[in-house]
Amino acid sequence: DKWELYAIARYCDEMVKDPTDSTGNTEEPRFTCNLYLTKATDAYKVLKDIATIFRGMLYWMDGLMTPIMDEAKEPVYQFSKSNVINGEFSYESTGSKTRANQYIIEWNNPESQYKLEPLIVEDRQNIIRTGKIIKEKAIAFGCTSEGQAIRYGRWKLWTAINQTEVISFETGINAAFLMPGDIINVSDSDDFNIPFSGRVSSYTESGGNFLTLDRDIDAFLPESPYSYTVSVIVPKNVAVLNQDSATINGASLSRGDIVTTARVASGGSQTTLVVASEDTTNLNISNALDDSNNSIELLLNTSTIVQEKTLTGTSGTPLVQVPAAAVDGKTRLQLSSPLDETNASDLSEAIWAVRQIDNTGAESKSSPKEYKILGITQQGEDGTYQIAAV
Repeated sequence: DKWELYAIARYCDEMVKDPTDSTGNTEEPRFTCNLYLTKATDAYKVLKDIATIFRGMLYWMDGLMTPIMDEAKEPVYQFSKSNVINGEFSYESTGSKTRANQYIIEWNNPESQYKLEPLIVEDRQNIIRTGKIIKEKAIAFGCTSEGQAIRYGRWKLWTAINQTEVISFETGINAAFLMPGDIINVSDSDDFNIPFSGRVSSYTESGGNFLTLDRDIDAFLPESPYSYTVSVIVPKNVAVLNQDSATINGASLSRGDIVTTARVASGGSQTTLVVASEDTTNLNISNALDDSNNSIELLLNTSTIVQEKTLTGTSGTPLVQVPAAAVDGKTRLQLSSPLDETNASDLSEAIWAVRQIDNTGAESKSSPKEYKILGITQQGEDGTYQIAAV
């Protein structure tokens, strides 16, 4: 997948601080690769080793070898008991012996004729707190930068100490678009018996931005000392350029770029392509023209995004973020701003999750947790998917 590789290359080329410079004035590319392959080796193993350079892994999908990297991302979907088979989540914890707090990283030092040299990276606070050293070794493959080797060791440390819980569950066809490496929100009401997730009953922007839930959660939303946000899975349709390049509305676009407006008639004005009507959207995409009135190839990309909005209200002094009183057993939340959705009816049955934040900025333990998908497999032909995440 060369487009995924392109995104990874841009991430690797970003300049970051060199941790070996105490002044903090020196920068270097985030990841560089210096390899000399001297013998025949299994191709898949070599590719997996190369993927470790940018903290990534490989998987096979749609006939392509697709690389993914471990980077900061926003959640793309969320799960609760409402969209998990039997409402069951399974949890496992990593063993204490696997939570290394000291790593010996081997890297190729150019000042020693590129021989492998060890470099120790450790979490001293964890060593003091636990009273023991748990040592592991790792090779910074193709690394000739001491700063990059240190960053790799710090990543290994953070992963070992912080990613200690593995969650697994089964869900339906709604998860078919997810891939390893995607970030998801998980809200399990069994953890603290607080129903901070469910399905949307309705959404309207008439007289305000109101989201009606499928249950009454008023009793779980105390005014003080908390504030609240709600995350909602929102359908997102965009037109994507499916040719090498085009000039549209004065902008030079490349394959994969999102196209929001274009001409749909020769010499016409710019028209919004994706609208509420599916038929009009398809017609606009079929008739789209560039600035020279040449036809352009577009694809309608249907996906989902997770939008998070602050709750607002008029209760208390100063104003606190609490909902209006529940009606017919369903809490009605007022949002501070509208959801980015052209067709509000699409939100019916969408998954919501409430995040509770105290006055210090800390999230309560009942708020949704973020997990990174490690693997996703289809079970049989009935549209059931099994997901494992950490």
